Amino acid sequence: MSISFDKKATPKKSAGGCRRGSTLVELMVAFVLIMTTLGISAPLVVRHEQLLVDADHYRIALDELTNQLERLRTTPASKIDAAIEQLKPSELTAQRLAGAKLTGNVASGDSGRRVKLQLSWDESQRRAFPVELVAWLPAEYSVGPVDHARTQP
Repeated sequence: MSISFDKKATPKKSAGGCRRGSTLVELMVAFVLIMTTLGISAPLVVRHEQLLVDADHYRIALDELTNQLERLRTTPASKIDAAIEQLKPSELTAQRLAGAKLTGNVASGDSGRRVKLQLSWDESQRRAFPVELVAWLPAEYSVGPVDHARTQP
């Protein structure tokens, strides 16, 4: 009877040629890696979702301010002050931005009238730092939209 020791001894394999199971150490390492990955990525996913919502709200606010300034641009110069006093957010903006508040003011200057609109809503930092849009209206401006076809040669 001879006994030989093979230096390339491998663990016993099943009939399919694969290892039978995993060791407890391998399972613990896999568990720690998975939990670390989830612990790091879960807050990032949540913050990314909040950033998407904030960007959407900012876009809605800019659209609202742009529309309001365009409406004010078509208002006769004598009625601008009254129109500023009657500013209110559109229905869509009021639905999408909770607690939306639209304010504006007009200041006269050398180049014309400076119209500043602000929109704030119930969101972190938006009451303290509202979205603002400023436009300058010439002292004498025409009522109605500009016809660009007439101004081109």
